[in-house]
Amino acid sequence: MITTETGTLVITSDQAKDIEFYLIQNGYVDRNRNILEKYHKAKTDGTLADLPSELAPHAQQIYGLIDSVFSESQLPDVGDDRKPKTNPLNANFGKKEFRALWNLINQKAVYRVAFDSNELIRNSIGALDKELRVTPLQYTIQTGRFPSRKVRSNISTL
Repeated sequence: MITTETGTLVITSDQAKDIEFYLIQNGYVDRNRNILEKYHKAKTDGTLADLPSELAPHAQQIYGLIDSVFSESQLPDVGDDRKPKTNPLNANFGKKEFRALWNLINQKAVYRVAFDSNELIRNSIGALDKELRVTPLQYTIQTGRFPSRKVRSNISTL
């Protein structure tokens, strides 16, 4: 469905086939009907091939419909943020005053935790007993009967 100035318009099966043929004919989709980068580039550059005359009055809505189809080329390029970042040093880093201040505030911190293992085990068991819900196993057995017919067997014994 697309929305026009006159209201909502349902795309018919024939119109959908026309849109698909348009995409195929202009090389905007691959064999699996995935939208290619070629379509997005042509749209950005304003060089998209003209839609068939019966679809042309609704071009903006049809292009919006095509854009709504998932396309990996529309995903932003996501880098690997797990790599350590370098923090560039500024001009203050070499000054004697900054180095003195840095030595005062740049202390390594140590965080230690001590706990009783037996108490941790008891508390964990208590929490599991209180919170863990396991549904009982259920079995469904169905039986049926096949109408009796005389069937000739083609299986021979040796």
